[in-house]
Amino acid sequence: MFVVGIETSTRGVGAALRYEGITLATTMIRAGARGSSLLPGLVERLLDACDLALGDLDLVAVSHGPGSFTGIRIGCAFGAGLARSLGVPAVGVDTLCALAISLPLPSAPYVVSAIGARRGAFFTAAYGRPQKRQDEMEPEGFWWPEEILPPARRTPAETIQSMCVPPSDCLWLSDEPIEDTESGCDWAGVVSGFMVSPAAVAYLGERALGKGAGGDPILLVPRYYRQTQVKRRNPEGDPLDAS
Repeated sequence: MFVVGIETSTRGVGAALRYEGITLATTMIRAGARGSSLLPGLVERLLDACDLALGDLDLVAVSHGPGSFTGIRIGCAFGAGLARSLGVPAVGVDTLCALAISLPLPSAPYVVSAIGARRGAFFTAAYGRPQKRQDEMEPEGFWWPEEILPPARRTPAETIQSMCVPPSDCLWLSDEPIEDTESGCDWAGVVSGFMVSPAAVAYLGERALGKGAGGDPILLVPRYYRQTQVKRRNPEGDPLDAS
C-alpha cells in the first residue's frame, strides 16, 4: 500500500511517501502558513522521485491539528480533494501525536508534545513511553505512544498540573521555545524548534486505517482545539471553526 503523509500544521510544510511500512521519500520545507500553497508541487515532485503517479496512491494521511489555522485548512482540503479524486481513503492524524513520534523513542517516561498557540500558551498533549525494548520498536524508530493527556490549549505549568507527574519525568518537545516565565520547570529535557515528520503522519495514518478508521474523505476536517476569530464573531457560522 502506497501512503502519502501530508504535514501543514506548523511552520514546516512537507510530504512523505511510504510503502509496506518503509519510507521511500520525504520532503520538508520551513515556511509560514502561506507555504501550504506549495503542497501540490511537493507531492508531485515526491512521486516523480519514486517514479510513481498520483493514481498509485492507496491512502492519504493528513495532520489535521492542532496548529496553524490556515495550514490545517489547506492541508485537510488538499488531502480530502486528492483522496476523493483518486477514490482512496483519507485519514486525519493528530498533529501532537505525530510530533511525539517524530523523535525516536525517548529515555524519559513521558513526552509532552507542544505547538505554540500565542500569548504564552501552547497546544499540548502528553504521551507515555511504551514499555517495549528499543529493539522491539517499529521500523525507522517509530513508536506507538499511549495518550495520557488529550490535546488542549494550556501553558506549560497547566500541562504539568494536569498530568500530576513531576516535570523531571517529562521530555518537552515543541516547535517553539518555552517562555522565560515557564522555564523554571525542571523538565527531563527540552527540545524546541522541532518539526512534525510527514513520514510520522503517514505511519500513523497506516496504523489508524489498520485499526478500523473509516477513511471517508468527507470526515477529514480540521481539529483546532480553540475557536477562530471568525467563529467568535459569528457563533452560528462555519461548524468547522468549532473543532
